[in-house]
Amino acid sequence: MTRGKRWLGYALAAFVAFFAFLGAIGLRIAPPSPTASGQDINLGAVPAPDFQLTDAQGRAVSLGQYRGKAVALAFYDPRCSGVCPPVPAILRDVQRNLGPQASQRVGWLIVNTNPLPGPTTAPASLPGRFLSGSLPLLYSVWQAYHIDVAVEGGRVAYTAAIYLIDGQGLERYLFPVSSQASASERAAAISRQLTALLGRANQ
Repeated sequence: MTRGKRWLGYALAAFVAFFAFLGAIGLRIAPPSPTASGQDINLGAVPAPDFQLTDAQGRAVSLGQYRGKAVALAFYDPRCSGVCPPVPAILRDVQRNLGPQASQRVGWLIVNTNPLPGPTTAPASLPGRFLSGSLPLLYSVWQAYHIDVAVEGGRVAYTAAIYLIDGQGLERYLFPVSSQASASERAAAISRQLTALLGRANQ
């Protein structure tokens, strides 16, 4: 093994150990999040940070490959147990509200928010393309989208959220999702804004 490769291995091992340490002592592993306000946010037209993760079939997926389509970008822990943010229910309701034809014009992406070791396979019932990756890659996406993730006593706490991104790759709306959120109310608000985005795309 060359010296460069050996040092790279040491660096990656240190990075993983650092995150394990943070989880063990219960510290945050992403910056404080504006999604914690619980309020819907009109983001104007902010360029959405591109990223590349892997889907459940092992295929590389980037946000950029959805250019030309509206995107609902959700953050969710598929291993959540107990009282969980109703992200899947909201997305299913939005798809039902839009109908099959309009839903096909939207990219439905769900990014993993669980940093703990273990299987990351998403349930087949998730209404979108589930994306995951190495911890450094996930951290970079959480950071770019202001998703706050913490490990407390071996359990994951995070700010669930759904971003709406237009066909030009611009962030338009942010919808925080709490465990107490009404799925139908969240879905109705998201459906209205997605319908408007799809309508503008036709003009």
